[in-house]
Amino acid sequence: MRIHHLDEGVGRIVKGVNTTVDVGVDQTRIEAGKFGNKVDKDGRPPTLSKKVKGNSTNVLYNLGMVKEQRYTAAEWAIMEGGHSLEATTPQPKKPGRIFAALTEDVKIDNKDGWGAVPWNQEIDYRGLRVKMKPSVFINLAASRNGEPPVPKVVDYVKGGGAIGAPFLQIFVDEDDSQIPEVRGHEGRSRMAAILEVHGDVPVEVHLFFQGKVNRNRHITPEFVEKIQRYLISENDKMVRGPLFEI
Repeated sequence: MRIHHLDEGVGRIVKGVNTTVDVGVDQTRIEAGKFGNKVDKDGRPPTLSKKVKGNSTNVLYNLGMVKEQRYTAAEWAIMEGGHSLEATTPQPKKPGRIFAALTEDVKIDNKDGWGAVPWNQEIDYRGLRVKMKPSVFINLAASRNGEPPVPKVVDYVKGGGAIGAPFLQIFVDEDDSQIPEVRGHEGRSRMAAILEVHGDVPVEVHLFFQGKVNRNRHITPEFVEKIQRYLISENDKMVRGPLFEI
């Protein structure tokens, strides 16, 4: 047989069309039965699942030509759209990039930003620069008795205005036997506005200290670990951490 004759395959056997002396209309089923297989009049094996209607479901699976595959909703959507999973699935980012993405909309300017003070520019000498969620800052600062964020501050933050980093003043007793206490703050309204506009994303916060610790050079890893775990708020309540990230 020459190659161009391959398109003359038998397919479904129809009486008077492609039957022969040796091949009847039921020949496919007969031949399959010799090998212990069952097929319908069109030569197709039955479906594996009674719950699924149609004669052609699971045909390749029944023939042992493919393995059963289960897809997630996302994978089905990708296949329906004609895209590969690798090309459309976001790739994991490095931790630093993820963190930057969370805070990139909150602009910090410790010189000219709204609420900036001279000490903000000296934080690396006078205190500790951290990343803190607005909800944590608000819990540590003095209560505003449930008052909503100041509208003009919300509008400023929403418009992309830069702010000076909010800060907390923390007292540490001389023998470091007590839990450090927050005794002052600046920036509660800014943090409330950020929470409303951007959600509870970590932003730059400055920690200044009084008492035994009052300069950056006094801050040890052990001390940082301690104040990350808990602090006493301005409302004299213990707030448990983790309270911030370096």
